[in-house]
Amino acid sequence: KKDIGHIIDDYEDTRISYISHDKNRGGSAARNTGASASSGEYIAFLDSDDEWKRSKLEKQITYLEDKTDDWVACYCDAKPIRTGFMKTLRKFVSSYQLLPYRQKSSQDRNSPEGSDELVPELLTLQLSTGGSSAIVVNRQTYEKIGGFDESFPRHQDLEFMIRLAKAGNVAYLDEKLVLKYESSSPDPRSVEIAKKKYTDKFEEDIEKIEGGWKRYREIHSRNLGEIYLRNGHFLTGIEYLRMSDASISSDFLPICWDTAIGISKKFNL
Repeated sequence: KKDIGHIIDDYEDTRISYISHDKNRGGSAARNTGASASSGEYIAFLDSDDEWKRSKLEKQITYLEDKTDDWVACYCDAKPIRTGFMKTLRKFVSSYQLLPYRQKSSQDRNSPEGSDELVPELLTLQLSTGGSSAIVVNRQTYEKIGGFDESFPRHQDLEFMIRLAKAGNVAYLDEKLVLKYESSSPDPRSVEIAKKKYTDKFEEDIEKIEGGWKRYREIHSRNLGEIYLRNGHFLTGIEYLRMSDASISSDFLPICWDTAIGISKKFNL
């Protein structure tokens, strides 16, 4: 079985080069190292479990360049690709319309593109950016804000997007140009640590959002509850949901969905 370095060697294309760290330093360090080694006007990212559609970069850069110079980045939508048991379960749930779609569509969002007005939506997890694989950013702006914060074990994309939105206008292209393949759920404890750092870093911004700290804590408690349930830690997940904005009447089926994911992992379904 070939490692990634030997696979890259098989490509006869001088535009492709393989760079590695001596030890795993995390996704943010990998992105920053790749960006430092590049030379283009724009920087884009592709995580290992994602796939770009062929027209992605062309469409995003064209969309961005049709705007004025104060537009510094562009993100697009992403399509989740599920496999195995979860693919079968999702198909069943969708067929009978059992599970309401939680995340706002682009048409329902208050501010799918812009600058400071995106910050409250990002802080309260109401704006999905499709992860770093969906982002194209102007190099000058990327370097100005210092790239990704390598101290974050999770929430790197959100943290980066908040600083990016504060630096200039971020455009939104309403097309699913990224395929996100199902991967393992993040370790809940690492997410808790990241949320603490995230909260400490953006205290002043949290105080400015509608509903302030109460709304922020309820939303992030719900997010942690979902993650714990998906990892099979059901009691801890329920405790976080009790501190959240979730309700039995409107969120019963989504909670069951998260629990089903946790069960499937516990029993390797």
